[in-house]
Amino acid sequence: MKFNKVVLTGFKHCGKSLIGSLLADKTGFRLLDIDSLIVENYFNAHGGRMGVREIYTTLGKSGFEKLEADALAQASGSDNSVISLGGGSPINEAFSKQDFENALFVYLSVEPDVLFERIEKNGFPPFYNADNPRKSFDELFHERMPYYEKIADIRVDNSSREPEEVTSEILERLDS
Repeated sequence: MKFNKVVLTGFKHCGKSLIGSLLADKTGFRLLDIDSLIVENYFNAHGGRMGVREIYTTLGKSGFEKLEADALAQASGSDNSVISLGGGSPINEAFSKQDFENALFVYLSVEPDVLFERIEKNGFPPFYNADNPRKSFDELFHERMPYYEKIADIRVDNSSREPEEVTSEILERLDS
């Protein structure tokens, strides 16, 4: 394999964490999940255990993006890693693809209706409009998609496939 990092990007609930875990198992790389690093960094700085949504609500957008910037810096410098970006990581001002040397960026694309159903099932983020979550989703999806496409070296559909199938496709494309 000519890459020492695989960076997964895509919208919330596109499968980055699950596919990342499977890729890490198959490659022997370690998994670095930006959301997990944010939680860990928040705990180290503030002492309280909170999830990503709670951290966002507590710190607001700018405070959250600062923690995310720190997590991105940690992950970008790691070798032999599968890195699962947060859904908003590519729009964070601190994000730069060039910081991730020797990395293959994989955009896990999922049809919008499928994504919305997955998000709805797991609960809407605090920044969605409670009265019209679909409108919030659509606006965010259309805002972020160009960023995912711009940084992607390859695009892999994860709308309705088995995780093992998606992982195998990524591994095949890594070797080619």
